[in-house]
Amino acid sequence: MLAGLLLVSVLAVMWSLLPLRTWAGKFDIWIHELGAWGFVAFWLFCVIGIVLLVPASVFAVAAGAAFGWEAIPIATVGSACAFFIARHFITKI
Repeated sequence: MLAGLLLVSVLAVMWSLLPLRTWAGKFDIWIHELGAWGFVAFWLFCVIGIVLLVPASVFAVAAGAAFGWEAIPIATVGSACAFFIARHFITKI
């Protein structure tokens, strides 16, 4: 019990020390530098991330910050792709 509490505490401190604001700023600049292809690159990035079980809420917040309301379908398409892969490919393993 004590080891688990210590692990969670250490992870929380480490998480708070990450330069998330800097990374988010650089990511936003990179997406906008791509122009019209930025939306496509972000969409592919989100779909791959969701398929790899990264929480969709992370991408939803990033999409909202980068594109606004135009990015709402990204999480839906990513989830649909994950379902399609699981339904047609994973069940055959």
